[in-house]
Amino acid sequence: MLKAGRGVIVITASVQSIVAVAGDAPYQAAKGGLLALTRSLALDYAPVIRVNAILPGPILTPAWDGIAEPEREEIANSTILRRLGKPEEVAEVALFLASDASSYMTGASVVVDGGYTAQ
Repeated sequence: MLKAGRGVIVITASVQSIVAVAGDAPYQAAKGGLLALTRSLALDYAPVIRVNAILPGPILTPAWDGIAEPEREEIANSTILRRLGKPEEVAEVALFLASDASSYMTGASVVVDGGYTAQ
């Protein structure tokens, strides 16, 4: 990207990088580190490379396959939109961040969580 004179990096973190959940400290620390990395890389590589992060909330991926329906419903109801997100909804944000439509964004963190962190 440096040789090409332009580029975009999109880092996937998690809402757990900004909201604590009991019993998950190592995961949250790692995801928080990704936010610091996002900001640092944005500083180091601007204006040639833009670097942003996506912070997904509860998204219905195969990781949910072993989770019982009552627990899924409880977590879905913890969002303002009262549902789990779809992977495609996160992908659309990644596509936006990778495109020229977000050309004035770098060092940013975009939350995609159905309103989970707004409460």
